[in-house]
Amino acid sequence: MKRENLNAGNMKLSVILSYITIFINIITGLIYTPWMITKIGQSDYALYILVNSVIAIFLLDLGLSNATSRFTSLYLVERKNDKIPDLMGTIFKVYIGLATIIAIAFFVFYTFIDSVYINLTANELARFKVVYITLACGSIVSFVLIPLEGIMLSYEKFVPINLIKLFQKISTVCLIAFSLIIGWGLYALVGFTIACNLAGVGYKLIYVNKNIHLNINWRIKDISLIKQIFSFSIWITLIQTAQRFFVGIIPTILGIVSGSTAIAIFGIASALESYGFTFARAFVNMYLPKVTRVQLGDNSDSKLLELMVKIGRLQAYIIGLIIIGFILVGKDFIYLWVGSEYNDAYICAVILLIPLILTHTQGIAALAMQVINELKWQAYVYILCAVINIVLGFVLGAEYGAFGASLALMIAQLCNIILIDIVYQRKLGLDIISFFKQCFISMLLPFAITFFIGFLVVFLLPSGNWLWLLIKACFITVIYVISMWFISMNMIEKEIFYGIFRKFQQNSGKARG
Repeated sequence: MKRENLNAGNMKLSVILSYITIFINIITGLIYTPWMITKIGQSDYALYILVNSVIAIFLLDLGLSNATSRFTSLYLVERKNDKIPDLMGTIFKVYIGLATIIAIAFFVFYTFIDSVYINLTANELARFKVVYITLACGSIVSFVLIPLEGIMLSYEKFVPINLIKLFQKISTVCLIAFSLIIGWGLYALVGFTIACNLAGVGYKLIYVNKNIHLNINWRIKDISLIKQIFSFSIWITLIQTAQRFFVGIIPTILGIVSGSTAIAIFGIASALESYGFTFARAFVNMYLPKVTRVQLGDNSDSKLLELMVKIGRLQAYIIGLIIIGFILVGKDFIYLWVGSEYNDAYICAVILLIPLILTHTQGIAALAMQVINELKWQAYVYILCAVINIVLGFVLGAEYGAFGASLALMIAQLCNIILIDIVYQRKLGLDIISFFKQCFISMLLPFAITFFIGFLVVFLLPSGNWLWLLIKACFITVIYVISMWFISMNMIEKEIFYGIFRKFQQNSGKARG
C-alpha cells in the first residue's frame, strides 16, 4: 500500500513537471525561436533546421525503445528479474550495431553533401558540414543510450525522467540565449544543444547505475530473444512509419497540387495541432508498468476499462479546454502571432485539433496492445488510414488547398479511430461504447456551458492585443474549471487536484523553511 501511495505521489509530481516542460517548449516555440532567428539570421537558422531534418532521417531505432520498456516491464511483473540482464545485453548490443550502421550512413552522406545541396553557397556548405559533423557525433552517442529512458520508465522512475527533460530544456535555452546575446552565433547554438543533451543522457546513465543497479550480460547470444524483440519492434516501426504519412506528408502533397501559400497556412495549423498533441500525450506512457500489471492479473478486461476511463477522463479535461479555448480565441491568437495573412490557418487548426479528444483519450488501450503484442492490427489500420489520407489529400488539397488537406487528414483520423476501436474491442475485450459513455457523457453540459458563456465573453470584450486575449482566455478557463468541477468531476478526480494543491503547499512550505 505504501508503494502504491509513493508511486501515486511520484506520478502527480511527474505530471506537474511534464506540463512545466511543455509550457516552456510552447513559450520557446512562440517567442524564443523567432528571437533566435533574428540573432543568427535566416540563413544559419535554415542550415540548422536542414541538418536536424537530415539527422532525423537516419536516427530510426526500429521500435527498440518501446521494446525495452515493454519487455522490462513484463519481466518485472512476472518476477523474472533474472532475465533482465540478458535483455539489456541484447538490447544494448543491437543499439551499438545500429549506431555503427548509422555512423557509416552519416559518413557516406557527408561525401555527397556538395552534390546534394547544389543551391547552397560555398560559405553555407562549409558551415553546413561543421554543423552536420557536430550533430552527427552527438546524436550517435545519444542513440546508443536511448534504452536508459525505457529502463527508468519500467522501474517507474518518472520524476527523474521529467526532471532531466526539464533541466535539458531550461539549460539549453539559457545557454543558447547567453551565447547569442554575446554574439557567438550558429556554432554555439549547436554546441550547447549537444552539450545539454549529452549531459542529460550522462545523468540518466549515472542514475540507472546508482539507483537501479542494472546488470548487463554482454556475453548473451540468445537468438530466440532477438526474434522476440524484433517480432514486437517491427510492428512499432510500421506504425511509426505510417504515422509519418499523416501530418508529415501533407506539406509535400500541397507542394505538388497547390502551392507555397497553402503549405505555409497548413504549417501554422499543424504547429498548433502539435502543441495540442503534446498536452494530450504528456503522461500516458508513464502507465505502461501499471497497464502491464493489469493485463497480467485477474479480471484484466474490467480493470483495464476502469483504468482507461480514469486516465481518459483526465486527458479529456485537458484536451477539451484546449479545443474549446482555441475555437473561441484561436482566430485572435493567430492574428496576433503571425498576422492576418494566416487567418485561414484558424479553421485548419480547429479541424486538426478536434480528433485529438477521441484519439488521445484511449492511450491506455494502445499501451495494452503493446503488452499483449497485438500491434500488427494497429499497424494494418494505420497503413490503411495513411493511404486514405494521401488519396484524399491529393483530391481535396488540389480543390481547396490547406483547408481541403486538413479535412482529408481529419477524415483519415476519424476512420483510424473507428477501426482502432473495433480492434480494441476484439483483442482487448473492451466495451468501447461503455468507455465513451463513462468518459464523455458527464462532460457534454460543461462543454456547452463553457462554449456559450465563452462566446459571449469573446463577443463583448475588445480584441486586437495580447492583454485582451489573455483576459478572454482566463475567463474561459475559469468558466470551464468551475462547470467541470460542479457538474462532471467525481470525488476521485477532485482528490487528484486536491493532492496536487497539497503537494504545492508542502513544497512551498519547505522552501520558506
